[in-house]
Amino acid sequence: MKAQPHGILLLTSLFAAAASAGTVDPRFDGKWVGLEKFSYPDYSGTTITIRAPDTVIGIADHGKLLGVLSGWATGRYEVAPESRGNTLIYRMAGGKQSSAQGREECKLVLSSDGDSIVETGHATLNYSTAHIAHEPTRCQVSGTFNRQGK
Repeated sequence: MKAQPHGILLLTSLFAAAASAGTVDPRFDGKWVGLEKFSYPDYSGTTITIRAPDTVIGIADHGKLLGVLSGWATGRYEVAPESRGNTLIYRMAGGKQSSAQGREECKLVLSSDGDSIVETGHATLNYSTAHIAHEPTRCQVSGTFNRQGK
């Protein structure tokens, strides 16, 4: 029986895709420090953007463990199985944190040189203005981080 070139090519592609599923670039591992911005609409529809204090993200075990160590919505987060290559997706473990505050889903994209990451995503924050507590607010998150140490 003669092997079909198209069938062999398809099987090879499927095995390669299965082997790389959920495997992120090992250069994600480390301590990342940066600036995050949280944007949300106020009662009038105007977009408010606020800068978070310096944020530190720690990534370990070849991108399988992720924690926001300082900044807003700190805690340990679940790395999504659809993460791969230079893209790491993380979200609240089990869909929720211990409080109403947390990152719903965020995406980190590693630069080609491996020295910076860009973040986009969504979070829910509890915040207050003039000492008045507000309901949890859904925000868009954006940030840029640089590797600290090697």
